[in-house]
Amino acid sequence: MRGRYCDLLRRSAGQAGNILCVGIDPPGDLARATELVQSLLAALQALAAGGKHVAAFKPNIGYFHALDRPREGDFDGSRLLATTLDALEADHPGVPVILDSKRGDIARSSENYAIEAFSGWRTDAMTASPWMGDDSVLPLAGSAPERGEAGVYVVARSSNPGGARFQQPQEVVAAVMEWRRGAPGLGIVLGATAPQELRQTLEQILSSRESAGGGASGGAAAMPVLIPGVGQQGGSAEEVMTILKETGYPRELVRINLSSGI
Repeated sequence: MRGRYCDLLRRSAGQAGNILCVGIDPPGDLARATELVQSLLAALQALAAGGKHVAAFKPNIGYFHALDRPREGDFDGSRLLATTLDALEADHPGVPVILDSKRGDIARSSENYAIEAFSGWRTDAMTASPWMGDDSVLPLAGSAPERGEAGVYVVARSSNPGGARFQQPQEVVAAVMEWRRGAPGLGIVLGATAPQELRQTLEQILSSRESAGGGASGGAAAMPVLIPGVGQQGGSAEEVMTILKETGYPRELVRINLSSGI
């Protein structure tokens, strides 16, 4: 058992000396995807051997499942994900693995999605959609007692252009702060491609914590934040770091994800 997710984030950031999350989204057919994953794992292993580490990994389940052909009895994509997770666990102990699956459904279904992520794939965290509300998100955070306080990143503002049409990050964050009273591993996703909303939302979290007396637990605590969208999607890592510095957000709880740029 890894224990509390926020503690895992703090330890891994301290070990790595950075807050970089490496996304693993292998495109192409099985042969090409396998080649890319193997090359990435070898490079990461070489860096670790030289004392250089990253602070998280985020495999996107859709890229791996797209390689399966279940009705033909072919699960090579799922096997590639399994061997990838095995390698990450063996070569990078203590580094959190976030399953990018963006689950969220009625309560019973969400419970099964949590079992998929935390018992099936044995990851430390997962991503989730808040669209269906409390009884959709909370089962994701509460269905993995063997993993301690599991991490669940709720999408508040995604990095894709279309996200602006429906997503209201301030409302999502208010709900997540409420939910965190019973599930302190909950956090949010905030895209680097919406820097003004990123700044405002981080300030909202810190303001809520201060108004609650600076508490270190429950909804009043600073929460984990996953920031995708830097690099080819148009977000700037430098701008994100400036926002984190200027707002004073605890950087050890933040992970800046780089996927396609890897």
